[in-house]
Amino acid sequence: MLEQGKPQDRNQVIAKLRGQMLNMARHKFASNVCEKALVTAGIEERRILIDEIIMPKTDGVSPIVSMMKDQFASTLPCSYIKVLITNRSYRLCPSAGTNCGGIRSEGDSDC
Repeated sequence: MLEQGKPQDRNQVIAKLRGQMLNMARHKFASNVCEKALVTAGIEERRILIDEIIMPKTDGVSPIVSMMKDQFASTLPCSYIKVLITNRSYRLCPSAGTNCGGIRSEGDSDC
């Protein structure tokens, strides 16, 4: 639906993911939806999803750090890197701290 569906359907799925990216990325099947949402989102939607992933929460921990430590969510930071909007790449490593080397993607050695 995200790749080949109607734009309004894609927008509806992405709207449902807003505010839920970390929780959904931790689930086996929902993590795939999060990845596809990042890849297929429009520029503004993508910016919102990326900000949600990298902005520190109230406890000071950025969701991307938690994602890198999770079995299923660990593939999302790689997708994040692949779809970065120009001039946003500087934000990944400061948010991730020393865990930047821990980014991995199952079956994707290019990441």
